[in-house]
Amino acid sequence: MTKTTTKPDTSGIAELAAKLAESHDLTKAKAKAVIDSLRDDVVRSVLGLPGVARAGNVTYLTMQVRASEGRDAGREVRAMIVGFEPGQPGEPGYLVAGRHITRSHYEAVADVRTGFALGDRIRIRRHDYTVVGLTQRMVSSGGDPMVFIPLKDAQEAQF
Repeated sequence: MTKTTTKPDTSGIAELAAKLAESHDLTKAKAKAVIDSLRDDVVRSVLGLPGVARAGNVTYLTMQVRASEGRDAGREVRAMIVGFEPGQPGEPGYLVAGRHITRSHYEAVADVRTGFALGDRIRIRRHDYTVVGLTQRMVSSGGDPMVFIPLKDAQEAQF
């Protein structure tokens, strides 16, 4: 029997980051960034393991996201940015409004707790994104609402 999920399993990440930080004299945040940025060849290796049906690259970073236009222009929200590959594990599992990301750049799906609405333009680092979908109850372990963007955009914002 093969199990497929649409939400990445992050159990053990904190412990793994702590061990990596300790063994390589890194901060825990830097160690977690290393773990969150596994290369494509690692994902392909995981796909080759018995019982693994699907795997996808996902990256996480927490930052301030700013509304760039409209009634809330300039308002900032602390959010966890999730970079993912559309159609792969890591994308938002369900939407309460709008649609999933279909373009390779500059579209976002936001949790309703961000306060962003469909059609809002938001700024992540130096690029503007259009909110095309809304999800609910997608928050980080610290309670920050999530904003999903294409993986390559998130990697650019991260580094």
